[in-house]
Amino acid sequence: MVKPDRKEHVNIIKKYLCYILVMTLGLVVFASCKKTAKNQDILVFTVGEEKIYLDEVMYQVWEAEKEIDFYQSYYEGNYEEDFWNSEGEAGMTMSETVKQEVYDEIIRESVLFQEAVKQEETITEEVEEEITAQAKEEMESMSEEERKTTGLTEKRLIEFKIKKAIIDQYFDSVLDGFSVDEASITEGMNESDYLQYDIETIGFSKYQYHEDGTKEEKSAEILEMSLNELEEKKQAAQYSENFSELLEDQEALLEVEEYSFVKGDEACDANIQEAAVSLKTGQVSDIIETSEGIYLLRVLSNSSTESYEKAKASAVNQQKYKLFDEYYSQLKEKTKVTEETSVWEDITVGDAVVKDSSK
Repeated sequence: MVKPDRKEHVNIIKKYLCYILVMTLGLVVFASCKKTAKNQDILVFTVGEEKIYLDEVMYQVWEAEKEIDFYQSYYEGNYEEDFWNSEGEAGMTMSETVKQEVYDEIIRESVLFQEAVKQEETITEEVEEEITAQAKEEMESMSEEERKTTGLTEKRLIEFKIKKAIIDQYFDSVLDGFSVDEASITEGMNESDYLQYDIETIGFSKYQYHEDGTKEEKSAEILEMSLNELEEKKQAAQYSENFSELLEDQEALLEVEEYSFVKGDEACDANIQEAAVSLKTGQVSDIIETSEGIYLLRVLSNSSTESYEKAKASAVNQQKYKLFDEYYSQLKEKTKVTEETSVWEDITVGDAVVKDSSK
């Protein structure tokens, strides 16, 4: 075998090193290309003329998970069952149910936004400034992991929030344009059925509530001390202008609250309702025990028409919402929706962005 001379040998080595260098640079460039494929560059849906990228999709997922985060903790703390795997609608899990809702909302917003742009719907500079400030606060509220997972930048978040503001404004303008017969909608509603009671209470809860939505019963000692303090306030409560003046310091065992209810309201304890209905305006009840706590109450008003007016306005709006749903359905039918990649199929809603801190 003839050995190459030194010069030829050096050339062979140079060629080999050059080849290795080219390959290495190629891998670096390839890796760099992969690294720059940010969420805002990954096309997920095309809705009509609008392209929806992954950062917008993940922002919608983040919003949905954030909205449910507290309830998720409450549910899992009380039922000892994974919220996202629990039963949702139509045989789906809650994860699948919420994912479908997110998908529907993405399409709905895109369809309405494009129509709003056609109708030259715009927002004022003042609103845009408010949105910019909100976006900055929202970015700061997100964890580093949430920002990384969504791929959000402040600039893109401002764009998304402006889009939502334009959609909301367009929704209101379309709703205002609908003409409905308000008299016929509300004619079967009786004012007496919506009689509102405004009350104030002073008392204490039997439970200590935690940030995750769970609760535990207070100690027997604390409950006894609270009841004794409430009984001491009973006489003074009869002559007070408001219950707040009965609280001597910020560390008091008792709390004062004002709220309203309509008779039969399931959100208000039946014992509270029964006592309030039996009293005249200004009168103070005897001590009342409910499933949640022990209280005194005073009726501030038993003739408010606020709930009645709200109920009528709600009935009229419900009819307008039906008309809007029909209007949106017509727009959607004319809009082609294309899922561009399998990215959406690979997303599992539920801790996708917002991580459950209890796990």
